[in-house]
Amino acid sequence: MSGAIKIVRYDSLRACFLNCIDKQDLTDEEAKRHFWVGHNGKRGFRIRIDKWLARKEKVWGWANYKKRELHIYVAADADIFEVIALLSHELGHFQRPRYPFGHDEERKAEQYKMVTATAINMAKELCK
Repeated sequence: MSGAIKIVRYDSLRACFLNCIDKQDLTDEEAKRHFWVGHNGKRGFRIRIDKWLARKEKVWGWANYKKRELHIYVAADADIFEVIALLSHELGHFQRPRYPFGHDEERKAEQYKMVTATAINMAKELCK
């Protein structure tokens, strides 16, 4: 990684997500009519925005590679390991190579998360 990464923290999952999809002023009624197309590392999916916002995520974030920004929502009762997993995944997006297809890029970021999870589990075993 070259240069500092700016962290932008949000007070709500809604604000974080709507900023991600560049629809900050979307009303609840409009959210019922709009869809978001995302990817989970394996395949793309299409979901109504109001359904996505109904999720009870305690941590969620997204990376802006070009601006070197990490946008993150963390609930007050979030587990530190969930936060670490999110951070390691999102930081993975800043690593090279950059992949042109979303599913390949997500797979790369997930590898960073898995390495971190493995390291945490090994550290727990060693510190017993």
